[in-house]
Amino acid sequence: MVKKRMYQEIKRLQRLGFWKNKISRELGIDKKTVGKYWTMDDMEYCNYVNIKLPVSAVYDYFEENLRILPANENSLRNYIHYLEETG
Repeated sequence: MVKKRMYQEIKRLQRLGFWKNKISRELGIDKKTVGKYWTMDDMEYCNYVNIKLPVSAVYDYFEENLRILPANENSLRNYIHYLEETG
């Protein structure tokens, strides 16, 4: 598992158009490791390393990717709390 800073650097280089092999050489890590994080988005990475995101970050992520949300941030907070309690 790579630290968040390394994950962010992989994603930055990916957005700049670097290929996996080039990122591997630039960062000095195995190309299989780069490939593993290549397809992850931020939510998947956080889930993978078991980081709890603030609800505001989750709301912002949805807002950026979905553009239109059916509810406000407080509703999302209540829903996440419900999911945590019910497992």
